[in-house]
Amino acid sequence: MFGIGLRRATMAAATMAAAAALSVGAATAASAAVPTATTPSGLSDCSINTLCLWTGVNFTGTLHEYTANQLKEGEWSVPGQRSKSSFNRTNGTFCTFNVDSTIQTNKLLGHTEGNLANLVTDWVGPCKH
Repeated sequence: MFGIGLRRATMAAATMAAAAALSVGAATAASAAVPTATTPSGLSDCSINTLCLWTGVNFTGTLHEYTANQLKEGEWSVPGQRSKSSFNRTNGTFCTFNVDSTIQTNKLLGHTEGNLANLVTDWVGPCKH
């Protein structure tokens, strides 16, 4: 009789341990599956009322910043001529252009950010079309 009681207690303990392990595993899997919101640190480097261009994708690399007032005055040369991401923190729409400023290469709408579709970014300024 003592042996049977011990077996039941051992089986019950084993069952409880297995259930606890499953519940911990499920909780770990559930927490691992939940995506976390991240903000690229480069975005916080871009001041309000400016247009920012980075030499790297996802707001990395060297940052070049232009105020809305500068951009309304005319086109500005982009150092390195190959920006890969942008954040327009202005209300205006600005564009990037090729080396002789004859071809508009990207349209940067107000309050938008992302990687640029066209990496030819020799100039930035008011859109011509």
